[in-house]
Amino acid sequence: DFDGVISHSIEVKTNAFYKLYEMYGKDISDKVVNHHELNGGVSRFEKIKFYHENYLNKNITEHELQVLINQFSDIVIDGVIKSPYVDGVYNYIKNSSKKYKLFISTATPTEEIKKIIKEKRIEKYFTDIFGSPSKKTDHIDIIINKYGFKTNQLVFFGDSVTDLLAAKEKKIKFILVENKYNKLLRQKYTGTIIKSFKDLK
Repeated sequence: DFDGVISHSIEVKTNAFYKLYEMYGKDISDKVVNHHELNGGVSRFEKIKFYHENYLNKNITEHELQVLINQFSDIVIDGVIKSPYVDGVYNYIKNSSKKYKLFISTATPTEEIKKIIKEKRIEKYFTDIFGSPSKKTDHIDIIINKYGFKTNQLVFFGDSVTDLLAAKEKKIKFILVENKYNKLLRQKYTGTIIKSFKDLK
């Protein structure tokens, strides 16, 4: 994953969702933010459709959706690029890339995440980068089929229920990265949880 795993960028996107729905009043904006924070790893395409249909009682056209997606991207991209790294992750990525193939699987749109990774100057460490609109389970399938891995050779670092479910469905090891947004998940999860990448080799 990327947000909350590699970069402290969840709050940037939380603020963007608030701004996107601010015109509909504080109650709507607060509901949007609450849902967003509880549903990390779900693409903004799905979230915006959900918010329009369930909170605004509006059907959204593909054109309207794309306009909002573009507005969202304009708000977040600079903030995400400038977001600090999760503790220890930069050195972990740099060192691990010498021994393993590394991939990013995120709900951020593919072209946007590629631009972010390039601007953060870490693209050279990753074998491939995957984003939305395709699902994380699809990303895992591509990694397995294209690069010839077996499921027991893969590890998924994530911070959300979406990440965990994708790893479970594809039967690959999952490591939960702790942050302030996944307290409920941490309480239920019985597998490996890390606070920092500093102690990982």
